[in-house]
Amino acid sequence: MPYKIMKGGEPFLFEASDTACLLIHGFGGSPMEMKYLGEYLASKGITTHGVRLAGHATSPYDLEKTTWKDWYQSAVEGFEKLKDMGMKKIFVAGLSLGGLLTLYLAENNKDIDGIITMSSPAAMDEMEFRIIPIVDVFVDYVNLKMLGLEKKEFDLPHIQYDTLPMPAIRELIRFSKIVEKDLSKVTAPALIVHSLRDKTIAFHEAVEIATKISSEIRFLYILRESDHAVTLDKEREELYKVIEFFIKQDYSILKPKE
Repeated sequence: MPYKIMKGGEPFLFEASDTACLLIHGFGGSPMEMKYLGEYLASKGITTHGVRLAGHATSPYDLEKTTWKDWYQSAVEGFEKLKDMGMKKIFVAGLSLGGLLTLYLAENNKDIDGIITMSSPAAMDEMEFRIIPIVDVFVDYVNLKMLGLEKKEFDLPHIQYDTLPMPAIRELIRFSKIVEKDLSKVTAPALIVHSLRDKTIAFHEAVEIATKISSEIRFLYILRESDHAVTLDKEREELYKVIEFFIKQDYSILKPKE
């Protein structure tokens, strides 16, 4: 029997123009992490579609049954939906795991007009080190404190699992290594956003992404007051404007002449 989607955890679509941005939330989170950004971009004339990744915004027991291929399929379906709507330009923006999925989409699809990663790892080596003592006691589920993290409260409503299944965490680490291996295949214009105060994913991961991708146009935008969930944190309005600016630029000069 399928799990019910939590109230507020549904995917969303805000239509505005034939320029669109696919929004992909983070691990253990929900589309609500991206909804406020989606509303802002739509108000500025950019269509936005926020997907719900498989196993998210339902139950941790649901997440336990999923793999990185299920999460990627959710992202692909969102991208295809925008293509079917006749969008002339499609950008992809992702937070944390959403950023990994954004990079993987760009590695395997040259139709993307630009990508935005936020608080994303190049590879989750540090997280793997963090869970070694947990694996030794053979627990199936861990809370955020066991990973050395805390659930942060924001002034915006959002949905996030307090408990995470170990199989899904291992799958996340595995996926990050798959993405890292082919970062050089990313050629789309890229905006890489990270906060110096991110306690979940270290800032140097953003530098590694910026260094390893092959995009002719790439920007590293540094936040200084936010934690991991930058789309919800105190610098979000600044972030939203930067993303709007990035999407509205003309990158046609990079496309080969016919």
